[in-house]
Amino acid sequence: MQAAVQVIARGAVLGAASLMLAGCISSRPAEPAGPAPDEALSIVINAPAQRVQRAIISRARARGTTGQAVDQRTVVLERALPSSPPALEAMCGPHQLGRVVRVVITTDEAAGGPTKVVERRFVVDHGAKPCPVKLSPGDIESGNKSLDELKAQVESPSARR
Repeated sequence: MQAAVQVIARGAVLGAASLMLAGCISSRPAEPAGPAPDEALSIVINAPAQRVQRAIISRARARGTTGQAVDQRTVVLERALPSSPPALEAMCGPHQLGRVVRVVITTDEAAGGPTKVVERRFVVDHGAKPCPVKLSPGDIESGNKSLDELKAQVESPSARR
């Protein structure tokens, strides 16, 4: 399981961080009911949500990942998952052709204040309900490190210009 989630984590939010996963965005990603709040990764960034979203997408593009802002609060990243390790199959069922990993990043800006960034990960099979991915402690640690890197980038003086 840890290996499966590391594969997801390493690509998942490239700036939000190096967690963004490579791939393409489906034309109409549904925002699935997510993992419990304590299973999602989150951080508060002292910057407007729009700047945070631009940084997430920019960092994704720098690595060849496509990211899409689907509304004013949400960025979605997806990549094809060519195979599923046993731990991921135990969570989300047997591997199916066309399986993708979807990372949903929400940005909630407080009025005149900071932006809370929350990242949730899902496995999506064609025609099936998205399956929330439960992160291992190691994946949570690396995901939080990536979010810290995003925070440092977005809050840097050069990002404010």
